[in-house]
Amino acid sequence: MNKPLKRLALKLLVGVCALLFVAGGCTPAAPDSGDSTDGNKPALTGDAAAFDGLKFEIDPDLDLGGKEMTVAVWGSVPGAGSTKYDRRYTLYDRTAAKYNVKIKWIASNMSTFAQDYVLAYTSGDFYADVMFCPSYNGYDVAKLPGALVALDDYIDYSNGRYKGIADTLMYVDGKHYSYMPNEMTANSLGYTVTYNTTILQAHGCADPYELYQQGKWDWDAFTEIVRQTTTIRDGVTTCYGVGGSNLLDALLLSNGASVIQMNTKTNKFECGLYSDAGNRTLQTLKTLIYDVKGVDPWYGNDNSILNFKDSKLAMIVGPQYYGGNFITIGMPIMTVPLPKGPDIDHYVNGLQMAEWWVLPSISNFTPEQVLQVSFDAIRNDPEFEDTYISPEDRRQDFIIQTYDENSLNTEEEAGFFYDYITSDEVETILGITNNDIKSLMKQNVWVSLAEGEDPRTLLERVKPVIDTALINMLPDAYK
Repeated sequence: MNKPLKRLALKLLVGVCALLFVAGGCTPAAPDSGDSTDGNKPALTGDAAAFDGLKFEIDPDLDLGGKEMTVAVWGSVPGAGSTKYDRRYTLYDRTAAKYNVKIKWIASNMSTFAQDYVLAYTSGDFYADVMFCPSYNGYDVAKLPGALVALDDYIDYSNGRYKGIADTLMYVDGKHYSYMPNEMTANSLGYTVTYNTTILQAHGCADPYELYQQGKWDWDAFTEIVRQTTTIRDGVTTCYGVGGSNLLDALLLSNGASVIQMNTKTNKFECGLYSDAGNRTLQTLKTLIYDVKGVDPWYGNDNSILNFKDSKLAMIVGPQYYGGNFITIGMPIMTVPLPKGPDIDHYVNGLQMAEWWVLPSISNFTPEQVLQVSFDAIRNDPEFEDTYISPEDRRQDFIIQTYDENSLNTEEEAGFFYDYITSDEVETILGITNNDIKSLMKQNVWVSLAEGEDPRTLLERVKPVIDTALINMLPDAYK
């Protein structure tokens, strides 16, 4: 069956509820991902589920007098010609009528959002009543005191709605400045390893997916495939074993740590490389980059995509949106989770970023009003068949979305990854970073490893530089 026919067949399985509420960011949701706050309790639906986790009393007679509530998002807004967000707009239109409020959607500039909002706030200007941003922008904005509303007085983050994800919504001061819809989207999938099956077969490599099924997909197996597939002729590398774009961050996550980690006890950011897991990660990277010479030089950007498309890489590590670059041109690929690191006993779903919804401190509404409208607008109520997604349909819905968006090559892969990222045996870790940190790692860590410097010596040498960068991520009060 060709892909369009497969897609149609999948859609027919879930009817008109094919698309989840998505807003362009990552949503590492809890395993039940929606209507239930406890796996041992009946699924909640309607208003009970919509407002579960809010600390304040909901006003059932809320009437906002026809005022305009502005929602700033990345991606499509109504009238942009996209059908991807139809469910979102249907839900918000229903909520707007219920509370007598007008919803105005505005598209934020993805590349300058943090700067644009900070400029508006410091000038005392209104930007929006509620905003979407990825976590790395959220950290940049949260460090400006007063720029965002701390939500701990309004939302109970110990509630099952936030199972497993509360820490990804927290800033280093221990407060939560964001909330997120508790639905599963394609972006819930973190870094994965995509491999060219033709190249691996030509070099007699074990299949990574089969290794995973056997419980043998670990760093040793990963390193061996890099060794086998790296091809150097007359001093020129014609095929690297793996791309470097995300390799440092992803391998560290697969070993249970992150380049940047929060310490909410000391109100500081810390570098995960200064740990046993971090040191072992750098030792392995040195082996791959310097000894094997099996990694292309493109850490910190997406250029490894080009090498993989040209069959100059056997494997590439990347976030879910990488898949569309290869699937749409018919490359012979498969995708597997990150290999298990040696310092942990479980697999990791390592997220590049998390989805944050934040409340600006300058608003036309109270936080309670914005949150009541926002939570109502993600209400998954069986009373409304055009937007309801049943718990049993969620897995199939995820399959449709990842397949439609070319995140994964087959519906079998999509089903596997849904089970993977919702498994209690898989840990979700958010990789905290930004462009400044990636540049620092490129110049002070990656290049030095490529030149053969010992990781321990390297870390001692660059520690002052890294410490300064981490301090610059903090509010002035914590420096």
